[in-house]
Amino acid sequence: MKTKKNKKIQKRYLALVLSFVVCFLTSFSALAAGEPVTGGTPGNSLTASITKKLKMPEGTTPPTADFIFEFTKDSLNGETSQTELDRMPVIGDKTISYAPADTGTLDGETMVLSKQSENILEGIVFPGAGQYTYHIKEKQNTYSLQSGENMTYSGAEYTITFYVKNSESGPYVSAIAAVIAVADPGNTGVAGDKVDPTPGDSNGLVFTNIFTRQTGGTDPTDPSQQGLAIGKTVAGDFGDKSKYFDYQLTVTKPEVVEDTVTYKAYVVEGSTVVTSLENTQETLETDGSGYKYFEIVPGTQTTVKLKHGQKLVLINPYVGSKYEAIESGNPGYTPAVMITENGGTPVTNSAGEGESLSTNDLASSKQRVIGENTNLADFTNTYTGTITPTGIMIDNLPFIMILVLALGAFGAFIVVKSNRRRRSHTDY
Repeated sequence: MKTKKNKKIQKRYLALVLSFVVCFLTSFSALAAGEPVTGGTPGNSLTASITKKLKMPEGTTPPTADFIFEFTKDSLNGETSQTELDRMPVIGDKTISYAPADTGTLDGETMVLSKQSENILEGIVFPGAGQYTYHIKEKQNTYSLQSGENMTYSGAEYTITFYVKNSESGPYVSAIAAVIAVADPGNTGVAGDKVDPTPGDSNGLVFTNIFTRQTGGTDPTDPSQQGLAIGKTVAGDFGDKSKYFDYQLTVTKPEVVEDTVTYKAYVVEGSTVVTSLENTQETLETDGSGYKYFEIVPGTQTTVKLKHGQKLVLINPYVGSKYEAIESGNPGYTPAVMITENGGTPVTNSAGEGESLSTNDLASSKQRVIGENTNLADFTNTYTGTITPTGIMIDNLPFIMILVLALGAFGAFIVVKSNRRRRSHTDY
């Protein structure tokens, strides 16, 4: 009885193992070649291309850059010996170039530029029929970064197989299969997924890079190095130029920037950095030039106080960052702000007396974008309240003094005359 039971268990175990092996071999086969794209005919071989995508924050100018892709031989008819690899034709590096004039499409807040290479088999002659398998990946660090720039290269890798048949006119590519060998977070799909390597909108040999650039410089006192400046002016005969006005500032980083970042904020008056605890309750730090600054964390609202003649300066924001500055309402003051976005034509926002005012687009409530060029928000608060004089006006002081002296002289004259009369009565 026990023997029969053991045999039954062994049969189930064997069936399970065989099932696992079949599934493994099936998945391995798919990983090795994928489902081929067919359609090549004698004299009209199938072609393949590479797609290079460059993602950048909105408002960023594309770099002048060459992106290079290299091919290595994997196998010929499944054989990986050096003898067989030597029979495979060499596919040289392919280059896709970008320039500042290139344009893309906006996907949310991210600009996406896309280009395809020419046929990667251009000029390639296969020696005979067979399955020619290659590995494709992008070379790293081919772009020389400028100050404030960063390039994240694609980590995608693909395996591509060319199915070559014989014909009277010579060997031709009848089918092509490609799979993802190494997945990249910038693309869809996981390792083992098949992709379409043929040119067109469905091309799946995609390599996605992320490019970012910071605007501004290192000197907050130099207007040309100020990534963002928020200024304060007080106007009106009774405007208090020693008064600090409150602002709620929020800065966000571009969507494609995944790292945790902070922005340095300085308060500048004229050509002098004057950052102090009068301006913020944030921790003050000192940079290499001895200037005091505090840090702004993207996505966090920060309270800043500015008085007449001061401006808040950010020197290192990413291009494509967005900001909103809200000035709190102040009784008696009518606020207005002139906004220059990425060097464009200035626009003005305004509010009524005592009301708060935002830098956001009043029509759409959108935050302002920090571009590569000038980014300014100049607030002006004009005192338009009513003041009723309750004391002596300084302009009337001379006339009042003359009147006081005259009254004093008249009083002295009365006293003297009165004393004389008393003396004359005493003599009698």
